Amino acid sequence: PMSSDDEVKVDIGPDADDMSAFLQNKNTVEASIVKLNDDTRKLEELQERSACAVDGAEEAVVSKELKRVIKSVNKSTRESQAILKTMAEANKKMKKERKRAQKKAKSEGKEFDDPTGHVLRIREQTLNSLTR
Repeated sequence: PMSSDDEVKVDIGPDADDMSAFLQNKNTVEASIVKLNDDTRKLEELQERSACAVDGAEEAVVSKELKRVIKSVNKSTRESQAILKTMAEANKKMKKERKRAQKKAKSEGKEFDDPTGHVLRIREQTLNSLTR
């Protein structure tokens, strides 16, 4: 077995390596996507109701509800985009640190100890599936 002097470890830092935060963000975005789908269905229903409204009072009720749902959609979208950006930045930081450690190991003729490759691939796939 090699001594730790013969290895270069990847230090990905507390933010990039915080898998529980990553998974929490993933769950938040997934919940937001479900909510956006529900809100989209509501918008479609409200547009139909609006087209069929028989009087001004009914039109006003539908219009108010439409505004509320649109506001909700915009809020969910902004929140999801911010979370996805954070997740992407953490992955980028992890990749950069991994490359740095690889170069350092190579230049020092040491073994590259890489616990992050697999994790990074999973995180990248997760992010890609969320942004589809």
